[in-house]
Amino acid sequence: MTLGESIRSARQNLGLTQADLAHQFRVTRFYISRLERGIRQPKKCERFRLWAALNQPHQENPYAREESQ
Repeated sequence: MTLGESIRSARQNLGLTQADLAHQFRVTRFYISRLERGIRQPKKCERFRLWAALNQPHQENPYAREESQ
């Protein structure tokens, strides 16, 4: 599963729209769309904020292992 797919899945599991997540993450809906489609990759510091906005512990995100290496 790609990062974008993980973001979309977590967002949908919470019943959030892209606009809802964008508001919580303090970015535009366009930015969330680009993340979900894999066009844009968040910076490491943004990943922590993003997973927090999705109520996901950092360990559950599929890229946690990459960041700890």
